[in-house]
Order: sequence, then C-alpha cells, then structure tokens
Amino acid sequence: MTRETALASRPASIDRENLPQGEEFASIEEELVAHALHMYPLYREDNAQVYYCLEEAVRGTQYASTLKLFQQVKNGRGALASIIQQFAGANKWQAELSMRDKFLH
Repeated sequence: MTRETALASRPASIDRENLPQGEEFASIEEELVAHALHMYPLYREDNAQVYYCLEEAVRGTQYASTLKLFQQVKNGRGALASIIQQFAGANKWQAELSMRDKFLH
C-alpha cells in the first residue's frame, strides 16, 4: 500500500473511542501507512520491494519501459506513480475518449 503524498499525515487523534486505529482510518494498516516516514531506514527496503513486485508484474509488457527510469535506485513508489500517470491517469482516458469520438465521427 502506498500513499499519494510523501509527507506523513498529522499525528493520530487521542480520542479513539476503543478503536485500535484513529477515527479517520478504516484500519490499522491505513493508519500506519499514513504516518510512516520516508526517512526511516526500512522505507528504502520497502520501496525497493515495491519496485521488484512492479518489475515482475510488468515484465514483457508495454509497461516495462516505464520502469527503466527507476531501475537504478529501485524507486517503487515513483515507478508506481509513473505507471498510473502514464497509463491510468485522467489524460490517458481523455485521449482514449477523444480517439474513440473521432472514430465514431
């Protein structure tokens, strides 16, 4: 699980009403992801693991070339954001819609 911003969210609320996580989170995992620091030593290992999982998933597909920029530093978070932006972002779907619209006309 990754989050959109690199900055950690504000500290958890003290008033938890017998919940194992803060009220603004649906699970403990979401809260841990929201509060994890990207300067923590384990972040580098986790980020590399995300890269390796992505690399394995896209190996031999049209998406594999997107990971080349992130290969040397094993930046999984950056690679995931790049794949989403390039192949699943609003611009991609707008271009697809425009192409289909031109075809129909």
